[in-house]
Amino acid sequence: MIATDINGISAFLNSLDSGKVYCFRGQASSTWGLVPSLYRRPKGTKRSIGRADGDWIGRAERDVYRDFRRHASGQIKLDDWWDVLCVAQHYGCPTRLLDWTRNILVAAFFAVLRVDNDSKSSAIWCLNLSDFPFHPGLMRPVPKGGYRFENLKSYSGGFKPSFFQEVSSPIRVTRSGHGLPEATLSVFEAPSIVPRIESQDSLFSIYLSYYDSDLVTDQARIARAAEKKANVKLLTKLEIPHGAAEKVRTDLGRIGMNNFKLFPDLVGLGAYMKEEHLQSVIDNLL
Repeated sequence: MIATDINGISAFLNSLDSGKVYCFRGQASSTWGLVPSLYRRPKGTKRSIGRADGDWIGRAERDVYRDFRRHASGQIKLDDWWDVLCVAQHYGCPTRLLDWTRNILVAAFFAVLRVDNDSKSSAIWCLNLSDFPFHPGLMRPVPKGGYRFENLKSYSGGFKPSFFQEVSSPIRVTRSGHGLPEATLSVFEAPSIVPRIESQDSLFSIYLSYYDSDLVTDQARIARAAEKKANVKLLTKLEIPHGAAEKVRTDLGRIGMNNFKLFPDLVGLGAYMKEEHLQSVIDNLL
């Protein structure tokens, strides 16, 4: 489907089954998969990260996690492993998490915040949480969709996933006989540690694994495989042509969906004031 304004986005939302629960993700390019920042291929590199890279990317992930926690300790009190990971993700640190939201307008804001010159449109991804075959060991999701992150802790049974380990040597265990929980995809509520998490009605998706060799770089592949197995539509993509991005941004701004709304801190305020100043300049020069 394609939307060229906020009415088109509303029409897409209204086309969804009102009896089911969904979450949304905005991306600057419709050609991108659902790839967490830790696994994205920088421009200029020769190939994408894949399963053969499990050892070194696992070490890099643990280094990033530990370094962020060490440096952030002087800024914010973070005692829990998951709190550290969620805050790191929201402040741009490369992690295995993907941001989602329950609010399609929040996703639209991020879809058109900037455009990717290598594509012709941005995208809003929609994930059907009601029909997704999440692992039963995660127990009951919340009514609004997603799990409490306490469910992930309970599912792990006290075992630390590989990315929380204190050492950087490869975590190599076999799938059988290791006594660890089965690797699984989950969508969970982000803890409201910082205001921007709450204001974005945030959810995170994660491929929860306990060893480095089990590497999933594109979460869309898991969703597509689950669709095929369960014969149910789980993942939908709404495209916004780049030529319509400015109009969508303007529409969103008129209803208060702006940088300060979604980033209620000094960084967001500065970005919002820059937008307001530029608009004032444009209005007076036209």
